[in-house]
Amino acid sequence: MEEIVQASWARARAMGHAPDLMSKVQAVHHDLHYWDRNILKKPVQRVKKLKRDLEAVRRGPLTDEFIAVEKEILLRLELLMEQEEITWVQRARANWLKHGDRNTSYFHHFASTRKKRNMVKGLVEDRG
Repeated sequence: MEEIVQASWARARAMGHAPDLMSKVQAVHHDLHYWDRNILKKPVQRVKKLKRDLEAVRRGPLTDEFIAVEKEILLRLELLMEQEEITWVQRARANWLKHGDRNTSYFHHFASTRKKRNMVKGLVEDRG
């Protein structure tokens, strides 16, 4: 993200002799908005596209070039899945910070649900 800010700031500077601060900030805002909309918010579409690409490569001939392309697609797919997982973890944490702390009913609801889910209701031995 830092690279996006630096690049858009430099591009705004290059557009005019001495652009004012507002035009630089607007350029950074535009580029960050584009990045957010097309990179961060569309992981599902990118995963689907990579899966389609992977399927197309797997249907092709078994050559060294296709194997290298397949490995690259698998790596990118793994990175996207990891990013999506991180996003969900961060959203859950943000939700926790926004809606609950250790003294609210929100916390108690989650603790009770976790206790119910983790409770062992009984054991069965080999003879039944």
